[in-house]
Amino acid sequence: MGSSIFFDAHFDAIVEQALKFYHCPGLSIAVVHKGTTYAKGYGFANIESKTPVIPETLFYTGSTTKSFTAAAYSIIASEPSKYGVVDWSTPISHITPEDFVLADEWATNHVTVKDALSHRTGYPGCDKAYGQVGTHMKETIRLLRHLPMIAEPRVEWRYQNIMYIAVSNAIERVTGMWLGDFLRQNIWTPLDMASTFFTLEHALQYVKASKGHKAQLATGYRWVAADEYGCRFLTGDTQAGHFVEEPYMDLSHVSGAGTMISSVVDYAKYLHCMLQQSEPIPPLGHRALRQAHTLINSELFPTVSDQPPIRIGQPSYTLGWFHEIYARGGGGPVEIYHHPGGLYGFRTEMVYVPKLELGIITLGNGAPTATQVGQLLVYEIVDNLLGIDRSARFDLKREHIAQEEALLKTLPLQISRKRLFGPFTGRVRPLRISMQDHAGKYSNAGYGEVTISVRSRDANYRLAELRDSAGQVADHFLRLTPSPRTWRWAADLTHVSDEWFLASLVNSYPPLEFKQNPDRYQYGDEGVLETRVRAVFKLEPQGGVRRLGIELEPDVADAEEAKQRRGKGDKRKDGVWDWDVEKGMIWFERID
Repeated sequence: MGSSIFFDAHFDAIVEQALKFYHCPGLSIAVVHKGTTYAKGYGFANIESKTPVIPETLFYTGSTTKSFTAAAYSIIASEPSKYGVVDWSTPISHITPEDFVLADEWATNHVTVKDALSHRTGYPGCDKAYGQVGTHMKETIRLLRHLPMIAEPRVEWRYQNIMYIAVSNAIERVTGMWLGDFLRQNIWTPLDMASTFFTLEHALQYVKASKGHKAQLATGYRWVAADEYGCRFLTGDTQAGHFVEEPYMDLSHVSGAGTMISSVVDYAKYLHCMLQQSEPIPPLGHRALRQAHTLINSELFPTVSDQPPIRIGQPSYTLGWFHEIYARGGGGPVEIYHHPGGLYGFRTEMVYVPKLELGIITLGNGAPTATQVGQLLVYEIVDNLLGIDRSARFDLKREHIAQEEALLKTLPLQISRKRLFGPFTGRVRPLRISMQDHAGKYSNAGYGEVTISVRSRDANYRLAELRDSAGQVADHFLRLTPSPRTWRWAADLTHVSDEWFLASLVNSYPPLEFKQNPDRYQYGDEGVLETRVRAVFKLEPQGGVRRLGIELEPDVADAEEAKQRRGKGDKRKDGVWDWDVEKGMIWFERID
């Protein structure tokens, strides 16, 4: 394994500049080309100790785990004499009937392993529903019966993590083995992936046993941007901000959806297997893993900058891989299989290009922009091998900046209010009951318990500065806090009119920094503004709050609006919604 062919001084300079610009402490990269692996590390695995990243450094690899889950099932499907008559078309409910119950009876009986692995089950993401601290993966799967579907199965692509957890559970039922053990026995050991793990505990044991000899688990970091939304990473003062260390996570309940920890050295061996279509994955398994199973709406991944698109045609999802046709190069279109991975403090890019006999894996310990560094390096290598002149290349950095600028234009509260509450423009009505009377606990069978509390706006909190028609600034807002969970989120609700609120959804909500100062609150310190949606409280006849509705799944709200307004054209008028907004909400009943 060498590093000199791909990683010359020019490439090193590109990496160092990218780590600085994108605020990523460290990154490792491996390239598999025509059977030979090249690997190198850049930056720091830990900022405080100045521990350098090396090719053997361990990182959380996030959703690239999904490819291994699909590969594991391909082995099962190819050996009916050993595992019984199960294949890609087997309904999951036939394997785990007590766990796999969906919101629709037909879907329960017909959604197959292939449907789940190709994200075509009819469910939206629902990532705010699961991950409660201390839950088992079966408890997560059993949430599906309480979660909303937005389409019939096999109609459209929607990324859905819980379905991969359901397939993980099915694999364990069929094989009688924990999925981590099955992967080690059937994939990792045959490929000599000795530093790949399914739990944090096992990874830390490996690091401890090695006594520092090339074994280390990188520390994850989040860059706290110095802007009111917490998401101006590239277009503001690039020196303003700071890194926050993210704690290691126990992801046992996530299982085959995203729990793996590994190194680029090990992942290179897996990419070599994908390129050569070799054992331990059977030939029919490789064929299924490369076949497009679900077409993806190109509008979900638009080109924002003023450049020709980087891809042609319609992207698709196979089984654990995205599939795209790269539009650059004089030698004709190039097929690319890839999958990203993202967890708090960590980002992964995994790619292979059969035509070029090329595989690339990048692992970074900076969130969220290590993804963009990985993309930059992947296409630098691909374009070099294709011989594309730099003047003809797609400028990914320019695209990343354009994406951020486009997002930032949507975030100011007054713009969000006009987009979401046009009917209330100029017609502000006061709350029917006091702000304090909304405080309490609320529950939804799928999304769990949330707590509503009243907070005061301080001078640093710009996101509550929603002015009414008289120009008055709201002095108080409501904070929605879910029960403790792996995927951290919160929402702040500012009053609009009557019992309607504008809800600001926040992700990357840290668990540690501000426990001692809970009243101090700035998005730049505590999280990243994700989006803004509508919320409404429903009152009892006596005046108390009965329930809270919130557009917690924007895909559900959009699908409901599209369904209700289909064929009507745009007949919305100021002061009137021509569809039932509340049907697109997730409803929480008051329980205290």
